[in-house]
Amino acid sequence: MGATCSNTCCTNDQEITSKGGNDKQEVVLSKNKSLKESQQRNNKETERFNADNDQGKSDASISSIKKENQLIQSTIGKMQRVQLEEITFSDGTTYKGEWMNGLKDGQGVLKWPSGSIYSGTFLEGKLNGKGKLILDDEDYYEGEWKDDKCNGFGIYVCKNGARYEGNWKNDKQHGKGKEVWQDGNSYEGFYYDGRKHGQGILKFSNGTIYEGDFSNNELEGQGTMTWADKRVYKGQWKKSKMNGYGVLTFPDGRVFKGHFQDDKKNGVGEFTWNDGKKMISTWNNGKQNGIGICTNGDRKIGYWEEGKRTKWLDEQEKKLHSESIQQLELVKFL
Repeated sequence: MGATCSNTCCTNDQEITSKGGNDKQEVVLSKNKSLKESQQRNNKETERFNADNDQGKSDASISSIKKENQLIQSTIGKMQRVQLEEITFSDGTTYKGEWMNGLKDGQGVLKWPSGSIYSGTFLEGKLNGKGKLILDDEDYYEGEWKDDKCNGFGIYVCKNGARYEGNWKNDKQHGKGKEVWQDGNSYEGFYYDGRKHGQGILKFSNGTIYEGDFSNNELEGQGTMTWADKRVYKGQWKKSKMNGYGVLTFPDGRVFKGHFQDDKKNGVGEFTWNDGKKMISTWNNGKQNGIGICTNGDRKIGYWEEGKRTKWLDEQEKKLHSESIQQLELVKFL
């Protein structure tokens, strides 16, 4: 996993929060550093042991290197794979497996001094095909490779229990996949360039579930959040918050239809109670502000400030606010 790799796995780096509660799951799966080193080593000059690297070594060491160099040289020009004994490179990396035309090619095992081990298929000196990389921190990736990078289907398992299973492109999650974290939270859906993007389902261990659109690791677009306490919001999201039009349903039967901004009611909305009572009013920063129409058998029109009703309007006041009242009455809710 190449130049984008870091030294940690499944670290808490990017946060997605289920609004209205304390649930959150951070969603980064990091890569390893060993393959960055291998990309620098898997070339003909390294594998043929540049003679300059012989300086400062004992006669026995030089003799061993020359022997190994001769073995590799013997494969150059031959277009059939040859199994060689274990080769030790000048930096301590070892390889045991098949060679062709001076390059690792076929099945083999590559070991780094750090303790990381790759066992699988090589093609023209690079990791290609199927193989398993076990890192020095005990994380591992098993799956398909192309040109030293995770490409195709593969499974990445972290020592801490986190796991990703799905498709990869150039060392990044790309396409359809599933992540499960050590705390029991999980995501299943689509990725683009290492981030959640497209349709997906995010599940929290406490029972909260989001199903809908993601963009650049954020809840964005249309989606439904069902909280553990049975509240349900279905509507528009932006930057992992309720933004735009949506319907919020409560366990006791209350329903709010209207607009939200950053998780708070904002704009015109309709609140309905399970006994049939209905309120249409304007909201600002989560609180009722301005004219409101209340229907419960009879019809009353009032005025609210910071969520508190300051008065019911008399007939004269209704005339003064007739335009605002008409605008409320014309709003249609889905």
